[in-house]
Amino acid sequence: MSPRSSRPRSRRSMTRASRARNSCRPTRNDPSRPVPARGRAQRPPHFTGTGPSMMPPDRLTRFFHVIASLAVVVMMLTVVADVVLRFVFNIPVRGAYDVVGFGLLVMVFFGMAPVVARQGEILIDIVDDMLPAAMLGLLKLLASLGTLVFLVFLGWSMFGPAHDAYVYGDRSLELGVPLWTLWAVAFAGLAGTGWAALRRVLGQAADAAHAAEVES
Repeated sequence: MSPRSSRPRSRRSMTRASRARNSCRPTRNDPSRPVPARGRAQRPPHFTGTGPSMMPPDRLTRFFHVIASLAVVVMMLTVVADVVLRFVFNIPVRGAYDVVGFGLLVMVFFGMAPVVARQGEILIDIVDDMLPAAMLGLLKLLASLGTLVFLVFLGWSMFGPAHDAYVYGDRSLELGVPLWTLWAVAFAGLAGTGWAALRRVLGQAADAAHAAEVES
């Protein structure tokens, strides 16, 4: 044995060897690493927010988000201007009541689409830890289907009042805006929300099918 080989290895060489061993270990995101079938902490990758059901919002939902935000700004400025002018000059803003009502309608119906697209609804995890990944994906799919069915029912229930407003020519109190135009805006926002809900249902259906395939 040569004198060089009998010397203890330096700290630098030991560190390099340790790094080499760690680089050979499978990481958490290594595709070659087998994925366990059950357990929430070891759920398949498509339940970590990267599957089809968590696809980013499309241009339509982003556009709806901008419209809803502008409606909030218009409502805020209208209320502030009405209060200031009424208090300082005793000159209220004409039509402020209608403008705030219109803005509220736009904010609600155009603001639902981004929330549905991003799965931003309030969720309560009660049985998530007790269910396998495939069953949890199925429950998410059923919840999204319920959202889509509710939106369809809401649109169907809105059709009657909208038709009456168009036939009888109802108008707003202060500005005299035909109410059927407001119903048309509401239907447009509801259609965008339905589109976002449909995309989510399709994505979660793909997630559930993939989870069932992994567990089988």
